[in-house]
Parts: sequence; structure tokens; C-alpha cells
Amino acid sequence: MISLKKKIFSLFLLLYFLLGSFNSLNTGLSFDENYEELNWNFHVNLVKEISSSISSEEKFDREKFNLEVKRFVGYGIGFQIISQPIQNLLKKVLIRNKDLDKYGAKLLAKHFVVFLFFFISGIFFYLILRKLIDNENFLILGTTIYLTFPYLFGQSMFSPKDVPFMSVWLVCSYFSFAIFEKIVSKENISFFVSGGFVKIQNNNCLVMVDYIKKTSDIDVKENEKKISELLLTLEKTEDQIIRDNLIMDIDLIRSENQASE
Repeated sequence: MISLKKKIFSLFLLLYFLLGSFNSLNTGLSFDENYEELNWNFHVNLVKEISSSISSEEKFDREKFNLEVKRFVGYGIGFQIISQPIQNLLKKVLIRNKDLDKYGAKLLAKHFVVFLFFFISGIFFYLILRKLIDNENFLILGTTIYLTFPYLFGQSMFSPKDVPFMSVWLVCSYFSFAIFEKIVSKENISFFVSGGFVKIQNNNCLVMVDYIKKTSDIDVKENEKKISELLLTLEKTEDQIIRDNLIMDIDLIRSENQASE
């Protein structure tokens, strides 16, 4: 029997999806979205030109490519491989129901795909919590806070880069948990698990990474040697940022040693 709280939560998810979908299609366009579409068209034309140069004697214009590709540094097409087919279907509905041209309707249609990614990430957020915490009330509360957090919900209405990236990261994290659960249960192997942020300096971006290591692979003596070297470097370093990084490295290695005991 499905409990009442799960039925209410399921109803909340349904209403949330319908309301979010409607709002996403009524949210204005941002600067990035036009650039994203230009980037997609550039790559589509690039594939056509390369295919044409392979199947015929026509030479690929690399100088033209090198000149144009600089416009789209930092813009990928991974998300658009999924979003473009949905956009092409949804834009027909938007053209019939809104005063939009084909181009505007196609850009607006991407909002729904962005929100769909965020909604799916919410489901996987719930599944990740369920692997960590055996408390249904907390799972529902945590997922509700995630889905309704103002900044995240606002970004899910239009952001074609940040929200898809975060959503795919959560999905991958869930499957990472599932894979390691199977390995541990099958092989009876223990792991040391930690995490941290990697900073991408040029774009000032922090990316969460998982750190997983078999406890049987931890060399305590080698780690102690590394700690001694790091402590010496710490004594000679005055830059506070570097010092903070060294301290984190030392703490991580010490945690490894404790896990192997």
C-alpha cells in the first residue's frame, strides 16, 4: 500500500511539473539563448561542410573554421543534441498559440527542456537521499526544498548551461552510488570516500568531484611521507590560498590513514 504522504508528494510533483512547464514557456529570453542557437547552427553547418569535403573534392576551409569557432568558446552542444528535437516539435505548438515567429518559438521551446532536466534531477536527488538516509519525511522535505529553492527554480526557467550541467551531474552521481553499491556488496570491498571542489580559474567555476579509493590500496607509510613533505611546504608558504589548499590535502591524507586502521 502506498502511504498517504507518498500520494500527496506524488500529487505535488505532478502539479509542480505542470506549473513549472507553463511558467518556463512564459519566461523571457536571455542573451545566452540566441548565442546557443547560433552555436548549434554553426556546428550543424560544420558537420555538413566536413561531410561534403569527405564525399567530394571540395576542400574544407580550415581558415574560415578557425575564425568562426572563436565566437563560441565556452559554448557546447551536448545539451542541444537532446533539446533540439524537442524544440522543433514544441515550437509548432507555440507558433499556433503565441504571437511568435519560428525563431523566437524555437528559443522559447528550449525553456521547457531546461525545466524538464531540472525536474528529472529532482527525482534523482530524492533517490540519492534515499540511499543515504532512511527517513521518508526527510526525503520528501529535502526534495521539496531542492525543487522550490528560489535560485534553482528561477534558473530552471531558462538557463541553458548551468541547469543541464547540474542535472546531469546529479544523475551521474546517483548511478555512481548504484555501481559502487553493487561492487561493495558483491566483492565485499571497503572504500574510502571523500569529496571536494575543483576550481576552474579562467571561468571562476567550482566543480564538485568525488574521491573514492579502496582502503586496501592506502599506503600509510607513503601517506605519512607525503604529510611530512606537505608540512614542510606549508611552513615555507605565505600565500593564504595555497596554505588553505595544503591544509586540506593534509587533512584528506590523514583521513585516508584513519580509514585504513
